[in-house]
Amino acid sequence: LFDSVEALQDACEQWGKYGNLYTSLNRPPSHLRPGNAMRKAGQGITLRDQDNERIVRLTFDFDPVRPTGMASTDEELQAAIDQRNHFVESLLALGWPMPAMATSGNGAHAVYRVLLKNDQATVDMLRWLYRGMQRDFSNEQALFDPTVRNASRIWRLYGSVNRKGEPTVERPHRVAEVVLPSRWNAVAPDQVLQLAARYQAEKEHH
Repeated sequence: LFDSVEALQDACEQWGKYGNLYTSLNRPPSHLRPGNAMRKAGQGITLRDQDNERIVRLTFDFDPVRPTGMASTDEELQAAIDQRNHFVESLLALGWPMPAMATSGNGAHAVYRVLLKNDQATVDMLRWLYRGMQRDFSNEQALFDPTVRNASRIWRLYGSVNRKGEPTVERPHRVAEVVLPSRWNAVAPDQVLQLAARYQAEKEHH
């Protein structure tokens, strides 16, 4: 945990030269004191879902279909980006705001601001939402990941290198990048609830 921007930047520069960097998406509990240092995986603080009172990011991840444990080719990455763009356009048509648009280095992300209470009702709502989206927004080239919805989820740190497998000319290690919209407005809780309820009704009807 960090409360010093300078210490965080120094740690990212040090560890980012050879490791993969991730960050939490939601604010950790206030009783945890920041150590302003990074630890290897398994040696630092492990946040649990129940440690977060609020969910402030909805993250959506599109992975290209490719061999396991390998970086994506340019064509595979583009397939994930195309599917992500289709997803964002579909939500814009429903009145959702523009998200942050990102790439992990191998796949594509859409990140929405939100403010949801982290309780069982929200957990159930997001389960319906993500499972429904998985059916609507996966294709033969890119898959929607329904698992990245829990409150303690860690996320690729944008600006860092995604080191997956051995890099090759066709499958290089790339930097994860993000572009914020000019106005990064939050999606309203009611908009999330309405779409989740629609997916639930469709599933129960069938």
